[in-house]
Amino acid sequence: MEIASRSAFSEESQSRIITTEVKNDLDNMDDVDSFFETNADYICDNTNDKVFLLSIREAREPSYGFAPVSEVDAARNKAPTDYVKCNYARDESGVGEWWLRSPYYDWDSIVRVVYTDSTAGYHSGEYKYANNEGVGIAPAICIDAP
Repeated sequence: MEIASRSAFSEESQSRIITTEVKNDLDNMDDVDSFFETNADYICDNTNDKVFLLSIREAREPSYGFAPVSEVDAARNKAPTDYVKCNYARDESGVGEWWLRSPYYDWDSIVRVVYTDSTAGYHSGEYKYANNEGVGIAPAICIDAP
């Protein structure tokens, strides 16, 4: 993050990126829309990070501006940049898939994604093998507002 942040953010902007406790417990990683429960073996300790991926719950958090369930939600649409398209990220009419940090409920090599139809969860194929090249990254940061 440090090298990328030096070119992406001014010094003042960098100083406003705050360390966030990233919650990786079962409650934050599980999919409330699914009748499957996430296997606790795939859960890890909370971390303190400046840059992180959203969890399935955070990608459905109304206070972040998202719809609360796995329904179509334009707020989750992310346009792939030319850089990520050159690195094989999928682009469907200007919208791309992006990784979440939540594991799939019972497979150690599958991770949840926000799909190109802007849904986030179990339905409509919102999970991919972790080595899938067609999925982009939408890093999250928290800032200390002036």
